[in-house]
Amino acid sequence: MKQAMKSFINSHPLIYRTLMFTKNHGRLPNLIRPKLLNDKITWRILFDRREFVTWACDKLEMKEQARLRCPEVLIPETLAVFNNPSEITNFDLTGIWVLKEISGSGQVYFGSENPDAAELADIAQLLTEWEAKTKNRRKREWGYKNAHKGYLIERRICAEELPDYKFHTFDGVVQFVSFHNGRKEELRHAIYSADGDLLPVRWGPKLPEILEPLPETFQTMRKYAEQLGQGIDYVRIDFYSHNDEIYFGEFTPYVGAGLAKIEPREWELKLGSYWKLPSYKEARGKPANTRLTR
Repeated sequence: MKQAMKSFINSHPLIYRTLMFTKNHGRLPNLIRPKLLNDKITWRILFDRREFVTWACDKLEMKEQARLRCPEVLIPETLAVFNNPSEITNFDLTGIWVLKEISGSGQVYFGSENPDAAELADIAQLLTEWEAKTKNRRKREWGYKNAHKGYLIERRICAEELPDYKFHTFDGVVQFVSFHNGRKEELRHAIYSADGDLLPVRWGPKLPEILEPLPETFQTMRKYAEQLGQGIDYVRIDFYSHNDEIYFGEFTPYVGAGLAKIEPREWELKLGSYWKLPSYKEARGKPANTRLTR
């Protein structure tokens, strides 16, 4: 009975999303006239069926869009693309590399050079687990439903873990920037204005004990983000900066799945005010073409 109920909830995005939102925020989402940023993200997850949402959930498509929209930004090299977890043994994994699920969110594995048979078997098992999670996500988050399935291996930018600079663009204008450093329990996070001033707002993880100075490439990343975000009402665009070079990370249309708290509340209202949602008819009807082609 319990499993049947869980399956039912997973298959009904509105029920699942409402329950998860209420659990994380202690209130129901406002889906009629959303004003807060997390309410608007939740509205997009449930109702937005425009083309860009799909390609922004697809790690292969988004790399091609980044290449076409902003030729100046560096794109990490794709070493391999495959569908079956067992195929991981087919590739020459020399050098430093990272493994990602193409239509996944947060599924990243930093590989060691020349992994042995035992590590490869563990990776294949991990990919199987990733697919099980993504199968449920495809039911609940429409953008992943039509994204390519499978996995990609990328050349890592460098051996050390680099901080993420996440530019939140609204109609092609950067309004604020998230800084992420570390992963999972060690993740630290800060939010800056588009000009690089620290803002008194927390979105999820803890603030770093010591704030690193922003890189000299910060304003160039801002410029690239505004090129990449043209024609899109809201999308987060991530970059890495290494040796004064800028590398594209990803597009994210479902930031935090609308579940990460933004505090204080007045700041969530301010951040949400930058985003003019499409009408329901615009979001569900035939969308304007946002996919660039050669």
